[in-house]
Order: sequence, then structure tokens, then C-alpha cells
Amino acid sequence: TAKERIIMLFDKTQIGGIDAKCRIIRSATFEGMADTNGFPTERLLQNYATLADGGSGIIITGMMAVSPMEPHQHSQIRISSDNCIEPLQKLTTCVHEHGGKVVAQLVVMGSAIALPEGSVKAISPSGIQEKVVTTEGPLHILETKEIKQLVQDMSKAVVRARKAGFDGIQIHGAHGYLASKFLTPYFNHRTDEYGGSLENRARFLIECIMAARTVVG
Repeated sequence: TAKERIIMLFDKTQIGGIDAKCRIIRSATFEGMADTNGFPTERLLQNYATLADGGSGIIITGMMAVSPMEPHQHSQIRISSDNCIEPLQKLTTCVHEHGGKVVAQLVVMGSAIALPEGSVKAISPSGIQEKVVTTEGPLHILETKEIKQLVQDMSKAVVRARKAGFDGIQIHGAHGYLASKFLTPYFNHRTDEYGGSLENRARFLIECIMAARTVVG
């Protein structure tokens, strides 16, 4: 019955090894509530406290920038260096104190980013221009060694997420960000191990996942 389904919705459960007070998950949403350093603001902490109090068993953060190879987007949370750990601990502590669990969504933006004026070039698998975000000038086509560095950056961000007290991580593989750019042959014209077959196009994303498993289990 409808009543039984509602009761089940508020039952305790375990999702991906995370014990949650209920089955309600707040899906990742870009809040745009970071300060100029890319650290969580008090406004964001209050937002998450409200979500936890309101019944969210698990909150998935908005996308957090993992790599110093690219600039973080305006008001985007950053997890690209060790000085991010302490500010992020305030966020996880806030959620936990209000009875919720919190998962860090990690992203390499690629060319789907509104770049500050005078910043470095946006990175791309093959230099194919965006259809949604307008970028000035040519894109930087990633070299193989740079892709390997991005995978390392992701693994370091996963370790930071654990140290900051997050209950899990979610690697962003959609919506035109770098992992999804590699996946689609429209944007991926590479002829090396990261292009061509579906297996090759998925390699960057799979390597990020495997790197995460390696560093935190």
C-alpha cells in the first residue's frame, strides 16, 4: 500500500556500505556556495544542516574540483590540495551532527567550464569546441602523461575526502564534464589508448575508479 511504501522510505537502510537513517538521498546539486578559496561557506553548512534535519539520509555534494591542472569554477568547492581538508571537515561534521551522511562528488571539469579571464586553457580529449559553454581560443588537448596526472589528482582527492570525514565519494561521469567527453566519439578523436574503441574511451573514467579503490578500498 501507499502507507507501507512511505514507511519503507523512512526505514533505516544501507546504501553502498553507508548506514543511512532513511532511504532519501539528496542528489548532487551545484550550490555555488564556496568562498573565493573554494572552501565551504557558513551558508552552505546551514544548507546541509537543513537538508539533514529535513529528512535526507544521505547528501551528495555539488561537484568538487579535484585537479590543480585546471581552475575551479566560480563559487565551486575545491578538494584539489591538502589545505581543503580542514574546511571540508567542518562540512562533514555539520552533516553528521544533524544525523545525516554525506558523499563527496568529485569532478574534472574539462572544457565545460566558465573560465575566469586570463586563466589557463580549458583541457579537452581532442580540442573539439563546446556547444554549451563558450570558450575563448583553442582548447588544450591533453597529453597522455597529463591524463595520468589527472587520475593521480583524482586519487589524491579521494584520500582527502576520507580524511575530511566524508562517508563516500561519487565520481562525476556525465553532463559534458571531462569523463563524459572521453566517453563520446563526438568529442574524443584520440588515436592512443584513450580513444577509438569504447574500452579505450572509457579508460580514463575506469582508471579514476580503480585509483579510488586502490587508495581507500
